[in-house]
Amino acid sequence: MEFLSELEEQINSLIPGSQGQLLVIHGDLRTRLDRAVLGEDFIAGISPSGAVAIPLRAISQTVGAGLPKSVDTNLNQFLSAQKTPVRLEYLSGSKLNRCWLLNVVDKWLRVATTQGVGWLPIQSLNLVLIDPVDNQKQNSSQFANLPSKEK
Repeated sequence: MEFLSELEEQINSLIPGSQGQLLVIHGDLRTRLDRAVLGEDFIAGISPSGAVAIPLRAISQTVGAGLPKSVDTNLNQFLSAQKTPVRLEYLSGSKLNRCWLLNVVDKWLRVATTQGVGWLPIQSLNLVLIDPVDNQKQNSSQFANLPSKEK
């Protein structure tokens, strides 16, 4: 998967030699990350499901030898730099929703949801999944089948 290799290279270039694993507990989920980096307001890394970013405000605990190496970027900048489709999870009231990121404008995310195109404040995000797009049929099924347990 070319996108994953490219993201791994980006992360590795930011923190050479970082090979430790980190378990991130956020809500009812546990995500194991390799090559984790700590941005200004998020943690990102490679999970068994692919590349992910988790906003710090959604994290209740991390388990590992230490905190990941810090990088000088925030979630807004990270999302703006993505070249591959990005799935997002966000809260609306107490309901967890899923959508696709279309673009970033300031602190707002233009997204595609089941109801159509809309806007979300970046603060509403719970999880960012960077996904390849293999074909149109798979895209529609992936929208409803995001992993709900350890990634």
